[in-house]
Amino acid sequence: MLLGLGGVVALAHIQFELWRSTWLSGILQSIDIDIIPVLMTIRLNRTYLRWLIWVGLLEGFSTLALIFVAMPMKYWYDMPVGVKIMGPVHGLLFLALAVMFWMGRTTVPLSSKMMWVGIVGSVVPLMPFFVDIPLYRMLKASTRDSNPQSH
Repeated sequence: MLLGLGGVVALAHIQFELWRSTWLSGILQSIDIDIIPVLMTIRLNRTYLRWLIWVGLLEGFSTLALIFVAMPMKYWYDMPVGVKIMGPVHGLLFLALAVMFWMGRTTVPLSSKMMWVGIVGSVVPLMPFFVDIPLYRMLKASTRDSNPQSH
């Protein structure tokens, strides 16, 4: 049976799609799960990632201010005004950071592991500083990959 030109093109397209899907699935199966976000760096929402890093830093500094400035003022100098101001500020930043990590799962996208580390890290004092390190590396890698002229 003879195929017309359209049939040959359609058959070639189907064969190419089958080859591409099997090749890509083989590659993805051989890659470790922690490397996949690095491969997806070009598609990262860098604006959201920057905001996530900044809110993490602000939350970490608000913890430091609450622990080392406001609480000593309250208990050593009987001046509770610092805790009355920094307590709600820190609480708002804590909630914002936890919600941003939850939303970052689909917005950035973050891996599930990174999302949970970020949420748990927002509860543990001073942990947001350490959680920001891999976030900054993701941002740096995505910036480098999307701008090849800077090498």
